Amino acid sequence: MGTLVYAYGCKRPDRDIRDAIEDQLWLAYRYRLALWRLSMAGREVYREQRRQHVPKLVEAEEELARAEEHLSTLDRKKEPEAHQNVRTDVKRLRTWCRELREAAKADAVFLAATVETEARRGVLQRALRNVFSRTLGLYSGTYLHVEAAARSANAGTEDPVRPRWDRSGVLAVQLQGGRSPVVLMSGKDPSIHIEPPHRKGQSKRRGSRTTVHYRLRSEKGAAVQVALPTMLHRDLPRDANITWAKLVVTTVHEFRQHYSIQFTLDTQEGMKVPTGAGLVAISLRDEKISYACEYGEEQVFDFNFRNDKIRDLQSIRDKHRNAAIHLLAQWCENQDETADWVREEIETINEHKSCRRLYHLRKKLSGLIDDALARYLDEWAYRENHLYWWQRDMTRSELLRRRDAHRVFAAQLRARFRDLVIDGRRLDDPRRLSAEVRDLGLSEFRILLLQAFGEHGNKATGESCAELCESFRAARPADSDKAQKKGKRTGFKNKHLEREEAARNATATFAE
Repeated sequence: MGTLVYAYGCKRPDRDIRDAIEDQLWLAYRYRLALWRLSMAGREVYREQRRQHVPKLVEAEEELARAEEHLSTLDRKKEPEAHQNVRTDVKRLRTWCRELREAAKADAVFLAATVETEARRGVLQRALRNVFSRTLGLYSGTYLHVEAAARSANAGTEDPVRPRWDRSGVLAVQLQGGRSPVVLMSGKDPSIHIEPPHRKGQSKRRGSRTTVHYRLRSEKGAAVQVALPTMLHRDLPRDANITWAKLVVTTVHEFRQHYSIQFTLDTQEGMKVPTGAGLVAISLRDEKISYACEYGEEQVFDFNFRNDKIRDLQSIRDKHRNAAIHLLAQWCENQDETADWVREEIETINEHKSCRRLYHLRKKLSGLIDDALARYLDEWAYRENHLYWWQRDMTRSELLRRRDAHRVFAAQLRARFRDLVIDGRRLDDPRRLSAEVRDLGLSEFRILLLQAFGEHGNKATGESCAELCESFRAARPADSDKAQKKGKRTGFKNKHLEREEAARNATATFAE
């Protein structure tokens, strides 16, 4: 059985439902913040107890801090010998501190104090859980998900980062023992109910529109559900055992959130991936995508992701910004005295061509400029904000469309071929590439292909697809001999050799 996650997008719910979801997300964030503070307090207590039981560690840490500060003041080029000596001392002191910390873990008295502190921390965490679940109404699946995220953040030696509130998060429902799709469709489970979907359209890709009733919280012992219009673009596997259902809210920008329902399930049907035969090579020579099978001709694949409308929006924003900057420069020239930071900021905006920097400068100039210029800048800011989010949403949509096209292409190759060899050369600096090459997303394309083929994906170096195939065969010369010997011993022809022979006899290249 394999674990998969099926995600379905939801239509933007009504205002009252959005407010109820945001209240639960705020409670989850407050619980996560409380766990972070508890973790930081526990770390401080642990370090203080370690200092008390190991006095030498305090001296070592102070000496290490002085050595690191001294190292930061030295110039490596002007004082190479002194820099190397201090650097050696820093390494020695770090090793000494690490040995003292490891020795403290073997101290029986220190271990007893640590166990007692951890027990008090567990009592406080259970008290927090009771407050947020029973008093404030945070649902059980959500705080289990929050606690798992807190444990993951506390696993390392570094201090966990303070959580940030951005109106996004996850509301989870744990389905004890798992549920089948039939049970969720029937409505027997009070946690989540999926209404029977109805098809819309006549094409093969028609969607299934339905409504998911999701359990948001409990009130007086009864389940409180919210209705979320959802598009089931693919059916759940028939043998699926659904263990978690999650309502995921992602903040696209400050004015828009994306809602989706995700199911974590165990299935064997969804893990079946079609496997082809033969070898396919993909070359990224001249920053373009060329592909060919082992016995076919090389072809060039063009995804055609260029969107001129995004560039048109950027040109309109630049035109409006230049006009606003021109008026600001004239206003500075007409003033008897102007602050230096204003002139420097205008010059920086002209140099970097930053529309958003001018947008924030307008707020800083409030009360300093005259009313006519302030009204003009307010009108410009209104248009700029509208164009900025429009362009950002369009760019995000194009990136998602490109990723979907990459995945579809990788799935098609995986269904037709068994092995993949792809150009493993390091790509150039993205800042120096042309706009057309950046639109292809070659790094993402290579990663998704290697993920699709798994252990059958390989990297090689070559100028063409034929050279990539030759280098791949040269790197594994014993595979064919081993397969032939195995076939002679068993009296049957190896399946791998049969697939290679079938691919060698094929005359036509695979369809797009």
